[in-house]
Amino acid sequence: TTTSVVFAAMPALSNHTQIACDTIPVGRRGFIRGIHLQVAKAQTSVIEATIWVRPTGQPPYLSSSFSASNDSEFDNNYYGGIPLEALTDVCLRVVSSTGNATKVLGHVDIVIVEL
Repeated sequence: TTTSVVFAAMPALSNHTQIACDTIPVGRRGFIRGIHLQVAKAQTSVIEATIWVRPTGQPPYLSSSFSASNDSEFDNNYYGGIPLEALTDVCLRVVSSTGNATKVLGHVDIVIVEL
C-alpha cells in the first residue's frame, strides 16, 4: 500500500485514541451539527485541534480549527449544519498541546439522513 491514500492512522502501542474519524455511508448525507472540545480540569494545557474533510475522490481540506484549555472549552453548534456528501471522510485531530499527557475530550455531532 501507499501512504498517499491513507486519511487516518492510529499509531500502535499508544493505549489510547489520538484521532476520531468517520465516513458518511453510501445513500446518506451527513451534517456536522456541533463540535465540542475540552481539556481535563486538573491540567493547564492549551490544545489546538482541527476538523479535516475528504470528499470521495478528492484531497482532504481543513474545515475548521479551534483551541481549548482547562478553563476555556470549545463548544460550537452550527445552525443548519455543515453538509457532507456520501462517502465523505471526517476527522477530528488534536494537532498540538502545550503539555505532556494531556487528557482531552472531543466529539463531533454528525446527523446522518437517508437520501
